[in-house]
Amino acid sequence: MLFNFMVVPDGMGAANPRPVFHMRLADDLSGRPPLCLLDTGSLDTFMARELADEAGIDLTDVEDRDPFPLGGTEVTGLPKVVDCVIEDGTGAAITLKDIRVVFTSPWDHPGFGAVLGTIAMRQIHVTISAGQGWIEIREPEAGTRSEHEECAPPLQLRATPVNLDRAHLKRDHHLSHSI
Repeated sequence: MLFNFMVVPDGMGAANPRPVFHMRLADDLSGRPPLCLLDTGSLDTFMARELADEAGIDLTDVEDRDPFPLGGTEVTGLPKVVDCVIEDGTGAAITLKDIRVVFTSPWDHPGFGAVLGTIAMRQIHVTISAGQGWIEIREPEAGTRSEHEECAPPLQLRATPVNLDRAHLKRDHHLSHSI
């Protein structure tokens, strides 16, 4: 599924092209799903609390958790494992199974009703072209690297011990002036 970036306002009133698509709760068959922001900077997936209410998802047994980071602020929310469906308007759909969604209220993002974080993205293959303003979302193919090969580990930074005794500082000071 291919989606063009759309100009969507943020909570501060700025409107910028953003990677968005339609994603609904699997239990919600009421109509057009809300826009969802693809957020590679967020681990968690978030939705407006009213979307859970509209889909008939019971959150009464869910406890508020410590604040979650969302859009540069912290929000409280009710996390629950649910299924979500990404749709492109042509009848194509991808179901994300058993993803943790944090339902928040109030929802301070007028341009979209959901945020898809990287933990849920592990179930799909995402290609982003920020320069051309589109995203492609598809189900991973069997035999892809994510299933059979290991990625290179992240760079390991090594701290070099620094000697801060007085003799060392005098020597380094002297060297810096003699060059």
